[in-house]
Amino acid sequence: MIISLTKTLEFIILVVFITAFVFQLQAEGVSNKGSFQMYSRHWDDLPIHQPERETKNILLIHDLFVLSFNPDTRLPDWMAYQLSPSVVWGFLQEERKWKPDPLLPPSLSLTVGNYKGASGWGYDKGHLAPKGSFKGSVFAYQAQYITNLVPQKRNLNQGPWRILEETIRRLVLKGHSVRVLAGPLYGEKSLPVWPSAQGRLKKIPSGYWKIISLKEKGALNICSFIMPQKISSRKTALKKYTVKKVDIEKKSQIQIFKNYKGRIKESCKFLL
Repeated sequence: MIISLTKTLEFIILVVFITAFVFQLQAEGVSNKGSFQMYSRHWDDLPIHQPERETKNILLIHDLFVLSFNPDTRLPDWMAYQLSPSVVWGFLQEERKWKPDPLLPPSLSLTVGNYKGASGWGYDKGHLAPKGSFKGSVFAYQAQYITNLVPQKRNLNQGPWRILEETIRRLVLKGHSVRVLAGPLYGEKSLPVWPSAQGRLKKIPSGYWKIISLKEKGALNICSFIMPQKISSRKTALKKYTVKKVDIEKKSQIQIFKNYKGRIKESCKFLL
């Protein structure tokens, strides 16, 4: 009798797991048409480079995110992803091992070995798309692709960048769906490159930008941030890093929401 009940319980758990898995696939828009169709449906406007960079960069379209890979810096110029409650909330175990991006030729890619010794220079292995935001996604493992790895100073990665990621997750778990754009910025003076990355990683970003967008009341509400690598305190309020979209466009030479047809409202009230 006990054995029979145990087998029944195991069967019920299996059915629930499979049902949840299928539902998640449907929620994320997965189909046999592939990732490109999924993102062409979800995104009506992706960032646009200046023409000379547009032809050189490589667009990598994954199920979790889309990025524009710069073969000169060997880092993304921008990354785009979207978060919904079903994607953020979940119990999937986080993948910790970094993996090669299957869409990028190995000759262009950085490796984990290139980051050996970076911690001694004060750098963390940062994420443009945070792995902690995809615990409900069956594609969470893609957050550990090497193309999602960026060198970030420890105070930045463990301070305001992390706090902003957590703030976005709290907003999403209130029932909202948001789109996020993020990328590096390069100043006139390059930060030092540690020995294992020399020859492969040509430039270290001087800072990073992020834009969070939320469609609400007939408008696209956007909140923009620029965070420098060198910060004095991890506890500085996020409001200090808020900027206008045009500030990011000038520094990155990337046009954002250029082809968006609706009304854009720049305000961080929905987030902060």
